[in-house]
Amino acid sequence: MPKPTKASLDQAKRDFLGKYINIRYIGTDRETLAIRFDEIVMAFLDSGKFVFSPSKFETLLVKEVNDKILNKPVTTETFNRLCDFIWKLAEYCSNERARDEQQTTRTMEERARRKRADRIGR
Repeated sequence: MPKPTKASLDQAKRDFLGKYINIRYIGTDRETLAIRFDEIVMAFLDSGKFVFSPSKFETLLVKEVNDKILNKPVTTETFNRLCDFIWKLAEYCSNERARDEQQTTRTMEERARRKRADRIGR
């Protein structure tokens, strides 16, 4: 079986996310972008590949959409960039959570070592 190319993987990610993003009234002054946030988060978390804080994900996503997408026409290129950003954001938030958990574990282990050392030193 041939190895998937980056382009085919990118398209698969866009297809996956495209189910949760709707553009209404395309080409009119009422054009709106509707991102079904809860469904995207649940799909990511259910996949088993991602573990992150939905609130942090939402905060960063809303900021990016407000800064770079709202009040601009949504073209195919814009849609693709949005999907790519959402996927990378899920990866980033998952990596941040893993780093936070590792730091918490190290901190707790260090506290336990100090407490044991204090008890032994008494």
